Amino acid sequence: MKDIEEKLKSARKVWILTRTGQGLWPQYEPELRAVLQEPAGEVRLMLISPEDGAVKMIAGSADVRGPNPGSQHLVTGSPGQMTYEMVQHNIRWTLHSVNGLRAELPRPQSLQINTIDYLPAWTLVLIDPETDYGIAYVEIGTFRANPRNRPTFVLRADTDKRWFEMFREEYLTMWAKSWGAHMAPQAGGTS
Repeated sequence: MKDIEEKLKSARKVWILTRTGQGLWPQYEPELRAVLQEPAGEVRLMLISPEDGAVKMIAGSADVRGPNPGSQHLVTGSPGQMTYEMVQHNIRWTLHSVNGLRAELPRPQSLQINTIDYLPAWTLVLIDPETDYGIAYVEIGTFRANPRNRPTFVLRADTDKRWFEMFREEYLTMWAKSWGAHMAPQAGGTS
């Protein structure tokens, strides 16, 4: 997702929809931490639950190309192989990492984490989504394609209003039907 790091540096609100968080969270954690240091900073993260059928879909479709350079804590398999347990581990690692950061924050409510029980059709990063200068980075989820080859595009609230609002409303609807990640099992078996 081109230019996202630059845009995150000036962001006040960031809403993320991702499957496992495996690529997004480690890659952009420094910028997201900086957003959370702002007095009105807010980050919402929504990902699939490690205990639902969507994990099987990811394990069956993952096109693994070796270790994720973003984190040594994430598990990857040989090219073409990603097991149910590996996907579960990666989701739990993300939940554990994000909840650990949340516990350190002076305003823990500024970092919200929810899970869903289905596989989203896209990854979405909304930056300042409630403003006229908001930006949406959209990556279409594919079944077997290498993540680096997935179709991606950018929508701007001021020039792509109709589609930007559609993706923002989809996110809000999904968020309203998701549940707090404190209910989902964390790494180490705690809930």
